[in-house]
Amino acid sequence: MTSPSLGVSLRTGTTQVQAVQQVGLAADAGVSAGDQVLSVRGQLVATGADIVAAMSGLSVGDAFDLQVARGGQVVALQTIVAPPPPLAVSMGVSLRPGTTQVMSVAPAGLAATAGVLAGDQLMSVNGRLLASGADVRAALDGCSEGEVVSLQVNRSGVVTPLQAIVHSSMLAERTAPARAAVTASSAALPPAGWYPSPAGDGTQRYWDGTQWSAATGPAQYGVARPQYAQTSGLAVASLICAFLVPFVLPIILGVAAKNDIRRSNGTKTGEGLATAGIVLGWIFTIITVLWVFVVFAALSS
Repeated sequence: MTSPSLGVSLRTGTTQVQAVQQVGLAADAGVSAGDQVLSVRGQLVATGADIVAAMSGLSVGDAFDLQVARGGQVVALQTIVAPPPPLAVSMGVSLRPGTTQVMSVAPAGLAATAGVLAGDQLMSVNGRLLASGADVRAALDGCSEGEVVSLQVNRSGVVTPLQAIVHSSMLAERTAPARAAVTASSAALPPAGWYPSPAGDGTQRYWDGTQWSAATGPAQYGVARPQYAQTSGLAVASLICAFLVPFVLPIILGVAAKNDIRRSNGTKTGEGLATAGIVLGWIFTIITVLWVFVVFAALSS
């Protein structure tokens, strides 16, 4: 049995939603563009492949739940897997929000076949006046393969009649009514730390407080118990050496600390201490060099 699709496009390498299809589990559950999918059916997910694996085995009538990060909150969403909706005729255009003005025309679609152009304003379909995208879908409801569809568009102030015959390639899934039971929790996102990898391979993966990082480690990091970021020892050493050894050593330690922090994927902090060590190191080094120069000049005179 083929598992249903979530019906979203994701940012490459992440679970952040870029767009939600009009018909699909994500739309039914209330997923929005910009959400980050955290778990599907109780399984933590970090990639699109994780989502596909978590949805394996879903069938019509099953309960479907997921958690997404939205505006700093964890939002719990749920719906029921419904059978595929019946086919309907798709106009094959994208409209300016709240209007019937055509922004783009899909190739080989009903609109393209009829001769609709970007910039046209759809006025009527089969004699039915239009004011919104919903009106366009309602006017096409009931059209079937082989039927002639008559359009009127406003093109540069001129009402232009157009016609096209519906072909099978113009059929798309009919938009189904929403079946979502959406609840939002007040829980904040999980704190940064090490958690069991959503890949289920027995390792740990670091969660930086907003998304999964690439850092992984063995299971001894602790099961489901976060380890919080620690201050870099190199950064502390840089600041201390700036006062005790006012030459290049605090500068070297500070630069090394900054590189170490950047490579830690959020497990180490202290970049401010490293910066302070570098700055103080330079200041004390310059002062020392100037003092030596003045003393040397005084002894030479």
